[in-house]
Amino acid sequence: MEDFLDIPNPFVISTSLTSSSSLFSPSISHHIPSTSSTTVSTDPTPTSPPPPRISTRPKYTPKYLDSYVCAAQQLTSHWCNIVLYDHLPQSSKALISITCSLVEPTSYLEASQDDGCVQAMQKELTALENTGPHLPTIKHLKSHLNLVFSIKDLGILNYFLGIEVTHLHGGIILTQKKFTKELLEDCCLDVSRSAKTPLPINEKLLTDEGEFTDPVQYRCLVGKLNFLTHTRPGISFAAKTLSQFMHKSGLPHLQALIHVLRYIAHISGQGILLQATNTLILQAYSDSDWGSCPNTRRSVTGYVLLLGNSPVSWKSKKQGTISKSSSEAEYRAMAATTSEIT
Repeated sequence: MEDFLDIPNPFVISTSLTSSSSLFSPSISHHIPSTSSTTVSTDPTPTSPPPPRISTRPKYTPKYLDSYVCAAQQLTSHWCNIVLYDHLPQSSKALISITCSLVEPTSYLEASQDDGCVQAMQKELTALENTGPHLPTIKHLKSHLNLVFSIKDLGILNYFLGIEVTHLHGGIILTQKKFTKELLEDCCLDVSRSAKTPLPINEKLLTDEGEFTDPVQYRCLVGKLNFLTHTRPGISFAAKTLSQFMHKSGLPHLQALIHVLRYIAHISGQGILLQATNTLILQAYSDSDWGSCPNTRRSVTGYVLLLGNSPVSWKSKKQGTISKSSSEAEYRAMAATTSEIT
């Protein structure tokens, strides 16, 4: 049955008139493999694939490309319709040469040295100054932020975490006048006399010196002085020096603390000025006091970082190891300043 199911060729049906069959007995001839000697040979004629169809439609060049395409009529390839540089008009050649010679700046320094970029930036700034802020767009943005992130516009910043912000035409001033007033009222110490320096000149505080005082009050006041250094770089050294004796404070340490409070009582309105300037150059200044600590003979590092004319970072800290010379102490101070910059 498998041989009969495999039908490689169509049936050939023929009719013949015989006596032993009906009047029209169909005879089916098909090539069926068998073991008998009867064979049916088929000799199909090999046929070649049809030739590819070649279009005889004439090719015409668009009228607007008559002056831009190749004029070689003998070329039959489609590459003859490409645009050649020699057939471009002079204005297009000039535009291509200018475009190829342009180099887009990758940094602000490169853009500031390009006259075209500088003129474009000046025109943009002039347009912004003339038109001013688009209030409807700003209001729509605030509404969208409030809807998506639940953010509300609190207006112009005036007070944040004990720091008062005063807006000027040339920048902003950060002060802690309210915090200083509350500090002086809660200290319960006599600060009526004025002091010209944060600490007494040439005074060296020792660890085991004088009678011990109330450590809770001392720690509270020194901690507030450390918070006051956010807007008062001038008392950083004094706050650092007094912080060394929080675990074991004596009467000389308390007297030095009172001296610092008297100093800030008469300049409570001072702060730092963040000045608006076009010259944003990062400058760093460092100094060291060799062997200034009488307890450990370690040096003290001090530095301040200025962005333009505005102080952005400052610190006064004792060095980790003892320096054998003032030059070594200076190099350690410069290394700490470099680490702060990077």
